[in-house]
Amino acid sequence: MSNARSLRSVVALVAVAVLSLFLFGSAQAQDGEGEAFSGTLRFGGEPVEGVRISVVDASGETVGEAVSGADGRWRIELPGPGTYRATIDTATLPEGVTLRDPERQTLEVTVTAGRSRPLIFALGEPASRGPNVGEKLAQAVLNGVKFGLIIAMCAIGLSLIFGLTGLINFAHGELVTLGAILAWYFNADTFGAPLILAGVLAVVVAGAA
Repeated sequence: MSNARSLRSVVALVAVAVLSLFLFGSAQAQDGEGEAFSGTLRFGGEPVEGVRISVVDASGETVGEAVSGADGRWRIELPGPGTYRATIDTATLPEGVTLRDPERQTLEVTVTAGRSRPLIFALGEPASRGPNVGEKLAQAVLNGVKFGLIIAMCAIGLSLIFGLTGLINFAHGELVTLGAILAWYFNADTFGAPLILAGVLAVVVAGAA
């Protein structure tokens, strides 16, 4: 029994050693390819062919150019480690294909020795920008006013009931909720009544309840 366990342990250690050597060798082979930029251009899931990408070094001297192939792939070998700027030539983009973020037409990337860096030039419709500070503030104020009116309406109802009867209606919250649901129901696609008419119907039905 102990011999079988020992044999399994030896086999496991050998397998781990072989796998480690394989991964280490693959990493060395990849690093041995030298410094380079590479990437794949796609638009709508389809490769984009014939787009020119150029790379300049820190002094502004061009160190390489490439044109995307039929599969959208491109690769530019670099002379060595350092900081480079890669630029996609938007004039060579096919008709109807645009750069998603025009500010990322040029990418500045630092490459270390023996490394190949993938670059992404995202193609597609420009990303929609969110609301600015003024729009957010206006929306927050509007939401606050609407919420305040709802609370005021509930408070006025409680005040009227207490002033006329001297009693507190603990079902007031349920009636307000019922009225809101009924108004939405009458105003929804089921009936499609105008909002004012839906509100009147909700008051009548909630009052009858």
